[in-house]
Amino acid sequence: NNPTEACAVSESVGLDFCNDESDEQFGQCRDGSTEIRAQDDSSDNDRLCRDIARLNAVDLDDLDVSTRTWIREPVDEATRHMQKTIQGAVQRLAADLYGGESHFLLELLQNADDCTFPPCETPTLSVTIEEDKHKFGILTSFVDSQDAHLALLAFAHNEIGFEEKNVRALCNIAQSTKQGSKKFIGAKGIGFKSVFRTTPTPVIHSRGFHFHFDAKALGGLGHLLPFPLRPPTAFNASVGTRVVLPLTDSGKIAELRTRVLEDLQPALLLFLRQLEKVSIIDSASGQQRLISKQACDDLVILRSSTMSDAPQDDPRKHHDTQFQPDSAADGVVEEWFVHSHPVSTGLVERSPELKLAFRLFGHGENTRIEQQPAYAWLPLRTYGFRFIVQADWTVPSSREAISANDPMNQAMRREIPAAFIDAAAKFVHRARDAAQGLISDTCGSKYWSSTNAPQNLAADGDTGCSPAHDHDLEAAVHVLSQFYSAVPVPGETTEFFASTPAAILWELRNVRCVLVRTRVPRLADASGASEHKHWEHFLAFVKP
Repeated sequence: NNPTEACAVSESVGLDFCNDESDEQFGQCRDGSTEIRAQDDSSDNDRLCRDIARLNAVDLDDLDVSTRTWIREPVDEATRHMQKTIQGAVQRLAADLYGGESHFLLELLQNADDCTFPPCETPTLSVTIEEDKHKFGILTSFVDSQDAHLALLAFAHNEIGFEEKNVRALCNIAQSTKQGSKKFIGAKGIGFKSVFRTTPTPVIHSRGFHFHFDAKALGGLGHLLPFPLRPPTAFNASVGTRVVLPLTDSGKIAELRTRVLEDLQPALLLFLRQLEKVSIIDSASGQQRLISKQACDDLVILRSSTMSDAPQDDPRKHHDTQFQPDSAADGVVEEWFVHSHPVSTGLVERSPELKLAFRLFGHGENTRIEQQPAYAWLPLRTYGFRFIVQADWTVPSSREAISANDPMNQAMRREIPAAFIDAAAKFVHRARDAAQGLISDTCGSKYWSSTNAPQNLAADGDTGCSPAHDHDLEAAVHVLSQFYSAVPVPGETTEFFASTPAAILWELRNVRCVLVRTRVPRLADASGASEHKHWEHFLAFVKP
């Protein structure tokens, strides 16, 4: 590697099996960061696939690999019984694990965020919907024997790529390489299996490893068997992972396109630890969409931009496209105030932090906020709050709810009122600073402002008075209205959080968060004597 050359990352997509960093994989970028050195694992690909197959009592030499059918079935009764047991378990898991057809999008997004990225690259996930069969060979070397593929759905991101242990984890159940590490937001080792709801033959290309599965092969045993492939055309084996989902149902292709475009929303990036950009490319329409995240202190700005004339010559370069919206109106911006609240749980293996996120709006916009889902890094389901509650919740494999009986979840829930009160204090201080004209733009925000004012002034004993002017009042009211819209009402939340609004309101009684206009006597002279017929109007904060 030339130390003067900048890091270069082509395409890729990473999943349920992230690499641990090792020093020998990295060289120096010219800016002092590091770059990934290419590792040629291609010679190990066939050996590894055969080894994993043997662990499932399958000899690939006994199969017609092109059709994934037996040439010579096992004759040993114990072997066949074991295989049938595995087949049944995996088929049931793939069918019952997730309730929604598009749940796999969240799993692949989570897995991508858990991977290790080159330090000199912006973590980016690219999603491509490709219907031009002439370009299939660029994305994958897998060819269906009956030429039944009508489209490919490809996920590529610029992580450092697979190691052998990652391949083995993917070909197993509940054997994730992420277990026991606080670096990762997923750890069950079964998330990738959700792709089988979309295709029976998912394909993986990562550095020197190239293989596919076939859920219909060998009575379902193909869920766990990696069938070796050659690298795709011009595949860069130095870095990156690509997951390709071949699609054969024309009706589902249209539905899946809609799901991808509608479900991959900017708010999905809100709490992810690494991913900063997600691009979506629809080759049929020529449309490109980019969502991105910018975090600055307690403000997160989410952007969404679209282009209508995407370059179609090389899908491998889609993830690197420089998006330029056709006009300023094309860029949708969401702003969120995210308050972090440390929690002491005594459980070192869980993230000791609770986060509350409040949607911010501009002047004149409707501040009535829709109910927001709870998050465990990615959205779970709605419980009735009009702000987002994010924590390292224990959830079932389906990720469809928070486990109500988990002691850690209960401990985190008890901290929500305290976290909400701290967030309320920040809103009050910004409202007062707005009234005093002390605010300034933060990170290009349209709705939120920074201040150097103290952060503990909403406590009992401080009235927070400031001179009242019409424009000051309008600015202060706007800041507070964004907070008031999120205050929960008893009976609005359900199930696990049913009692939380009452607890929040009880604590909120002691916070001066209600803005009022009052008046105080104006001093008549330097001696301090006052004339009560002269009054000066002030803004003040009082308890509810």
